[in-house]
Amino acid sequence: MAYADHLRRNFHALRNGTYLNTASYGLLPEAATVAMQRQLTREFEEGRRREDYDAALASIHAQVRSLLGPLLGVNPDTVTLTHSATHGLNIALWGWPLRAGDEVLVTDAEHPAVYAVLSQLRRQKGVTVRVLQVEGPDDVLLERANALMRDRTKLVVASHVTWRTGRRLPVERLTVLAHQRDAVILVDGAQGAGVDPLDLTASGVDMYTFSGHKWLCGPDGTGALYVRPELWTVLDPVFVGTAGLRSGGDWTVDGYVLPAADGRRYEMDRTQLCAWAGLAASLQFLRGQAGWEYIFTRSRTLSGMLMDALLDRDVVELVTPRDARAGMVSFRLPAPLLRAVAEMTQARSVDVRVFTEQRIVRVSTAFYNSEDEIQRLVEIVDRVTGRSHPSVVSIDGPAQEASS
Repeated sequence: MAYADHLRRNFHALRNGTYLNTASYGLLPEAATVAMQRQLTREFEEGRRREDYDAALASIHAQVRSLLGPLLGVNPDTVTLTHSATHGLNIALWGWPLRAGDEVLVTDAEHPAVYAVLSQLRRQKGVTVRVLQVEGPDDVLLERANALMRDRTKLVVASHVTWRTGRRLPVERLTVLAHQRDAVILVDGAQGAGVDPLDLTASGVDMYTFSGHKWLCGPDGTGALYVRPELWTVLDPVFVGTAGLRSGGDWTVDGYVLPAADGRRYEMDRTQLCAWAGLAASLQFLRGQAGWEYIFTRSRTLSGMLMDALLDRDVVELVTPRDARAGMVSFRLPAPLLRAVAEMTQARSVDVRVFTEQRIVRVSTAFYNSEDEIQRLVEIVDRVTGRSHPSVVSIDGPAQEASS
């Protein structure tokens, strides 16, 4: 617990309540806030001379890529910097050479942003979208996927971790299946990057997009896309600007350009330096002070602790599979109890995500959360359901009686 408490001191927002919603927005560590403030102060006091600013931006971009590369198991040069996971989705889906009659296989557990892009592809390009149900064991899911794939299936879209239920999908096995059917796979890593390990090179994943403001604890407006280098000649740049050129002068007025020789070819602009300074500082903190292995283990252990505490509640239906979880636990309640939990968590400054239509409460168990915070949420569920307070087992010690 001493190490966990030490890390928690870097997140000042934890002093203001119980934050269990990293899947929406990760908390900024002190190092990121300091880095962003320094950068803004420098710009305010010294101005933004183009040469200095551009050089600083190129340097911080290179630093971010160098920090993301080992996390993803890829060469840093293959990382494209984006504004968000949705930005990366658009680059990948619009840039892939799909024609009328081609098919895209997408799971039924994707974020609405995926379906929004696919709706436009269907309307503008005549693409056929086939839906893969993910309910059931992984083997069943893969059998369904195999049955749905046809000769015209060109692209598979699946989440690393589903955004609503917290299920870790078998993307490695889906990748193998897609390649066997001469298709490529695009993985939405918004809920996986920074909380669940995935070696993109070893797994063969073709494209992987994610945001910087969730489990990577960075500011808004940051994200990245990985594209397997063998596909660079196939995936066309969609959003084009000078940031994606080999150098600033590699263009002609009659429409010829020379794209960058690495992942920068899909970048449109350089965006603001302050945000990237914040993400770089967050990534340095996560890797250097917390450690990725600790982060992965801690988040998974806390999610297991919450599942254990809710397991024997008759009115609580665990939605997240225990053997396919990462940093989220989702559970379903009857509608009246769901409303009561939503009201009580808000009143007690316990931040979770509630999906009213699905009757789901989504809890994010980030590495900076504590056993006491998990217990606090369990107590709310027990109060709402009329159950007496249970003992919650600490990760690092014996059972602790829940306080009233």
